Amino acid sequence: LLLSADLVRREPLTKRYSVGPRLTAFALDLWRQSTLRVLWHRALEQAVDKIGESCNITTLSGGDVLYLDRVETQRPLRLHLEPGTRVPLHCTASGKLFLCQMSHEQLGQLLGPEPLESYTAKTITRLADLHAELKRVRATLVGTHDCELFDVSVALAVPVIDPGGHIYAAVAVHAPSSRESIESCIRHLPALRTAAASIAAT
Repeated sequence: LLLSADLVRREPLTKRYSVGPRLTAFALDLWRQSTLRVLWHRALEQAVDKIGESCNITTLSGGDVLYLDRVETQRPLRLHLEPGTRVPLHCTASGKLFLCQMSHEQLGQLLGPEPLESYTAKTITRLADLHAELKRVRATLVGTHDCELFDVSVALAVPVIDPGGHIYAAVAVHAPSSRESIESCIRHLPALRTAAASIAAT
């Protein structure tokens, strides 16, 4: 009954039950009114002030990346994504950070058989290529999106890490590919890491 009502879901990795889409929506409504959300939103605002591009915070929810909050740039050209939006793991900057903690077996169970779903010409669809990409992410703790989900945008993400070393959220910057590249976004890493540290401190 709870499964059919979307209140709980079976986790593909552990087969345990976790929060379903309807409870997630309810939690997001509570989140928008919480004191913690105000503190995290302020950290994003400060990052956007320094960077000049849109920034967001995400978490892992089931087999997706879930947008918890986002602060948009005031520049006219931007990609608008509302809190509550879900995006794939294998082709997003934040998603790669969450995946880099997992074993090859866990990745296979979570993402399913290859080819992985393709969204643009740059989407990684082979697991071997994804494993190579995640090895780089694991070493640098920087996730990248280079026109892999949306072919007109780039993104860089850094982790929010708990005292045990677990990545439980990610802070990312998004920009149109006509204005930024992965290489040019590297200069934004200090501001992103400052925002991630501020959020972790709460």
